[in-house]
Amino acid sequence: MAFSLTDLNDSLLHLEESFLATVAIDFGTTYSGFAFSFNKEQGKDSIFMNREWVSELGHRTSKTPTCLLLKPDQSFHSFGYKAVEKYANLKSLSEEKEYFFFQHFKMFLHNDESLNLETKITAANGIPLQAKLVFAHSIKFLKDEAVKIIRHQTGDDGYKVEDIQWVLTVPAIWTPRAKQFMRESAYEAGIGSRDHPEQLLIALEPEAAALFCTEKKLNEMGSVSVEGQLSQPNAHYMVVDIGGGTLDVTVHEKQDDGTIKEIYKVTGGPYGGMKVNHQFEGLLNEVFGDQKLYDYRKQFPSDWLKLMNDFETKKRGVRALQKKETRIRLPRSFVSTINDFLTTALKCYASGEVRILNDEYLCLSSRVMVKLFEPVLEAMKDHLKVLLREPQLSQVKAMLLVGGFADSILLLEGIKKSFPAGVV
Repeated sequence: MAFSLTDLNDSLLHLEESFLATVAIDFGTTYSGFAFSFNKEQGKDSIFMNREWVSELGHRTSKTPTCLLLKPDQSFHSFGYKAVEKYANLKSLSEEKEYFFFQHFKMFLHNDESLNLETKITAANGIPLQAKLVFAHSIKFLKDEAVKIIRHQTGDDGYKVEDIQWVLTVPAIWTPRAKQFMRESAYEAGIGSRDHPEQLLIALEPEAAALFCTEKKLNEMGSVSVEGQLSQPNAHYMVVDIGGGTLDVTVHEKQDDGTIKEIYKVTGGPYGGMKVNHQFEGLLNEVFGDQKLYDYRKQFPSDWLKLMNDFETKKRGVRALQKKETRIRLPRSFVSTINDFLTTALKCYASGEVRILNDEYLCLSSRVMVKLFEPVLEAMKDHLKVLLREPQLSQVKAMLLVGGFADSILLLEGIKKSFPAGVV
C-alpha cells in the first residue's frame, strides 16, 4: 500500500518516536540515490544527500546509474557506475554472456500487466532471471550504502537497519500490483518485513516532491516563487515529476497552516527521458540499418552501452539551444563495423546534419537533436494542456518541474515556451 500525501506527512511527523534516522531511496529508471536525516539529537532538521558516487569522469555526484551486474552464479557483483565500468570492460564476448547485466529495468514494472513475484526479466545476455531478485539486489545495495554512510557520518558503527525508517519512492501512476512488488522486493532486501511493515513507507514520487516544494524549500534552492504567488495562502500549484521512465503530475493547495492538500488526482504516462533515447536508437537504425544495428548490439553489447550512456549525458546539455552540434563519442568497434557503408548511410541527411568526425564522434546538428525531443515533449505538453482545462485547476498559479529529466535544457525551454507564466 502506498501512502497518500496526508499519510506521508503525518507519518514523517512521528518518526522520531520510533527510529533514530530516516533514509529516503530514490530508485529511478536511469539514476538512483538516497538522502537521510537524523530524527533526534544530530541535527534532525537537516537533510544529508549522499554525494559519494564517482562518475566516469571522476566527479562526485548524488546519483549513480540504475544498473545491476550479477556474477555468473547470479550473486551480486556491483551496482551503478562500478557495474557499468565492469560490464563495459569485460575482456571477451564469452564473459559478457556469462554475466547478467540489467539497465532501465524499473520501467518493466509499469509495462507488465501480469506482474507477479515469479515474473522474469531478461538480462543483456538474453537470459531471463526472476524480477524480484533483480530489484532486491539493487535495493539491498542502496540500503547497505546508506547504513555505511550514516555510520561514517556519525562515527557510530552501532547503527543498524532496524534503527532506520526507510522511504522508497515509486511513480504515482504505477498500479497497486507494481507498488506492492516494490514493497516485497524491499522486504527481500532486508528492509522491513510482513511482520514489521511500518519500517518501510512506499511514497509516491510527485507527492514526496510536493512536500519538498514548499515556499521555504524553494527559497533554499534559490528559486523565487513566481511573482510571490506561491507565498500566498491557498495558492494552487502543479508538481510535474519528469523522470527517466514516467511523467507524474499532481496539483496541490498550500494551506494557511503551511501544510499541503491534494486537489486533483494523480495523472501521467510513460513520457520520460527514455523516450528520447528510443528516438536516438531510431535515428541510428534509419542511418545505419536495423539489421546492422541489431548485429552490432549482439556482438558488442558493452560498447553499445558506452555509446548510449554518452548520449544519455549529452542529451541534457545546452549545445542544441546554442545552435551547436552535439557530439556523441563512438566506440572503435562501432566505426569499424559500419565503416564499409558509412558514406552511403549518411547521404540521406543534409550536409553536416549527421556526420562522423575523425572516426571518433557521431555529430548531430541542433535541428536533429531538437527533433529527437519532439515526440516526448509534445506528449507532455498535450497532457498538461488537457489537465489545465479542468475547472478544478483554474486557480493553478505555478508549475514546478522536478525529476532527473527536468534537468534537460531542451525539455525545460520547450515547456516554458508553451507555459510561459509560472514554470519553476
